Amino acid sequence: MGTFGGTPQKADLAREVATATLGALNAATAGVLMHGLLNLTVLVPSAFVGTVLAERSFDGGATWAPLWTDAYGVQLTFAAAGTVTVLEAEAGVLWRLRCSAYTSGSATARVSQ
Repeated sequence: MGTFGGTPQKADLAREVATATLGALNAATAGVLMHGLLNLTVLVPSAFVGTVLAERSFDGGATWAPLWTDAYGVQLTFAAAGTVTVLEAEAGVLWRLRCSAYTSGSATARVSQ
């Protein structure tokens, strides 16, 4: 279990973590190498007006492809606070969250495994 926001009571137990404050178009978390279950979490205060998109890279981060839906058909964009757990079946894939549309404010994004 990881921690997110505020003052953690214990150390973050996630194996891989990338966090970022997304307050501009194309702002993104660092890419995190994933294989197995991962968590994508976005905290969006009411002042944020924009969209955060989940993306994957199969070439070490040279190019990124949006993941439009997960295995259940849920679109992996966030315009409000939310979290989703995803299964990445392929080894060596990088994941990130990127601000794909932006008007104002900032959101906090986290990719963890």
